[in-house]
Amino acid sequence: MSETLEPAREQLGTRVFAAQVELLFESSPRNLAASLGGSSLAAALFYRESRSLSVLVWWLALGLVTAARYALVQRYRLRRPAAEEARAWARRSTLGALAAGALWGLCLTTLVPPWGSGAYVLAVFMLAGIPAAALGSNVAVFPNFLAILLPFLVPQREAYRKDSS
Repeated sequence: MSETLEPAREQLGTRVFAAQVELLFESSPRNLAASLGGSSLAAALFYRESRSLSVLVWWLALGLVTAARYALVQRYRLRRPAAEEARAWARRSTLGALAAGALWGLCLTTLVPPWGSGAYVLAVFMLAGIPAAALGSNVAVFPNFLAILLPFLVPQREAYRKDSS
C-alpha cells in the first residue's frame, strides 16, 4: 500500500516546492528594487564620509549582481518552468543570493565609516535590516535565505572579534 502512495507523495512534494520557488521569484522584483535603493543610499553616505573609490566599486558590483538576478527573474517569468525544473531555478536564485550576501558582507566589514559619523548609524540599521528583509523575502526557499545571511553575518562576527581583542 505505501509503495503505491510513494509516487503521489513525491509528486506532491515537487509541486509544493515549485510553488515555493514561484513565490520566491514573484517577490524578487520588489526585493531587488529595495536592495538597489538601500545600496545607493549606503554608497552615497559612505562615499561622502570616505571619498573612497572602493565604495563606488562595491556599489557597481552589487548593481551588476542585482541586474543579473533581475534578468534571472525575467527568464523565469518568460519560461514558466514545469514543476520538475523548480530545483534548478532555486539553485540559480541561491547563487545570486550568495553573491549579493557576500557583497553586503564586504560592505559592512570594510567600507563602514568610523564610529560617530552619520553614515555609521545607517550601517547599524543595515546590520539588522538586511537579515530581516532577507528572511521575509527568501523564506519560501530557505537555502536562499542562508545564502544571503551567512556571507553577510560571518564577516561581521570576525570583524567584531578582531575589534574586541
